Amino acid sequence: MILSRSLAVLLRTLQRDIYGLKALGTSINKVQMPTPDLLAAARYLCIYCIDYLCDSKPTFRANNAKSLQEKNVVSDFVRKYYLY
Repeated sequence: MILSRSLAVLLRTLQRDIYGLKALGTSINKVQMPTPDLLAAARYLCIYCIDYLCDSKPTFRANNAKSLQEKNVVSDFVRKYYLY
């Protein structure tokens, strides 16, 4: 349940270059947080969501449609959003 809700928040929040840095490797000291901070609601999840995923130990069954849907959501998140 925690993992599902965490992923939902992150999917709604995360986007490429959310702070508009426009350059890879920008020093954290040079980052100016926007007001309101776009990551305020998701900051904790950005740090710990992968831990929830690892701790969830999901069991997916090929014949269970719900399990396949959950597996796809996790897979899509990792492939499309995790690096953001």
